[in-house]
Amino acid sequence: MFPLALRSRGRAPWLGLWLLFVACAGAPTPQTPPAAEPAPVANDASESTTDHVVEDGFELSIRTSEVKAGSEATAEVELLSKKPFKCNDKYPYKFTTKASDGLELSAPVVTRDQATISHDRVLMKIPFKATQTGAHTLSGQFAFSICTSDQCRIEKRDLSLRIDAE
Repeated sequence: MFPLALRSRGRAPWLGLWLLFVACAGAPTPQTPPAAEPAPVANDASESTTDHVVEDGFELSIRTSEVKAGSEATAEVELLSKKPFKCNDKYPYKFTTKASDGLELSAPVVTRDQATISHDRVLMKIPFKATQTGAHTLSGQFAFSICTSDQCRIEKRDLSLRIDAE
């Protein structure tokens, strides 16, 4: 029932515990490495961009062509499904933009009516205008769904694209 060290055979039951405590008292304590310092936060135009995401079941990217300050431009969000997944043609795809200095967005939320949807690809167009020259960041969250014959996954991913307006 009790380990031998704890059985009372004429000795006090606490003797085994005392011996265990004394034996462990000199043992070295485990050392934990110092925590890494967080990376410094940069301003909006120079923050790191996440313009391409590759995961099991899909690949997601955002891109644009040349941008001129004061002119209309379009960014494209592209979702590519990977087998056995397919893009869910019934899902209300949307890209929710985040405010950015130097960029004027036509709408804070771009919906599926701005997208071309097929089983293996979704291409959504995000209209914007750079109001001044220089570096800007277009960022937001893309909501999407991919399905197999057994299940559907509803996902959201943050995307960010550095734009250099001339």
